[in-house]
Amino acid sequence: MKTLDHIDAAAAGETKAIEFLNSLISSIPRGLVRYRHTLPSPLKQASEPPPTSPSSIEAFLDARPYPNLTGPRHVPILASANGIPFLRIKKPQPQSLSTALRHKLAKRKQRFGMKITLSNYWIPIGQYEDGWDRMLEKNLGFTDKDDKETSWVHEMKQALMTNEKESQDETRRERHIASKMIALIDQETKLAIEEGQTVIRGRKNKPIRSRFLK
Repeated sequence: MKTLDHIDAAAAGETKAIEFLNSLISSIPRGLVRYRHTLPSPLKQASEPPPTSPSSIEAFLDARPYPNLTGPRHVPILASANGIPFLRIKKPQPQSLSTALRHKLAKRKQRFGMKITLSNYWIPIGQYEDGWDRMLEKNLGFTDKDDKETSWVHEMKQALMTNEKESQDETRRERHIASKMIALIDQETKLAIEEGQTVIRGRKNKPIRSRFLK
């Protein structure tokens, strides 16, 4: 509280208070007052790489449909896990697919959590820090930044922009993959019908007949 009283007095122009704060600031270790452009993340980063990548998924889609099969052709079903498209080919669902979906959902949750934290915590904190820096420079002539350093708020907003861009990029990738999955299902359906199979898509009580059926 004594330091706060001196800050108020320094803001009012009292010489003794200004001298006290100058002495106090000069005694603070540089490691505590030096501003570094780092953004500590309150969220734990994933320690393992994703079990599947967009390139491996597209390679799988490009490899199908198989022209010749020894048994019946299993037409995939387009499914979604909280907005993440995937193909359900057989039951039980492969463990690798379940792991990939959990990883994607965890990354999406992490990215959304960081967005909320940046918007509601780090940016307001940055505004207070910038205000404190301006007050020290105006009233005491003290600054610990060089010409290349930017404000706290600027750094936090840059991190928020990066977060939003990653989210938009992911949405575009998912839409692209979903369109390829739909095209694959149509190709598989056409081949299955040509091979003499009966294909009815949709729910059992509300089937949707394929557009390839005449």
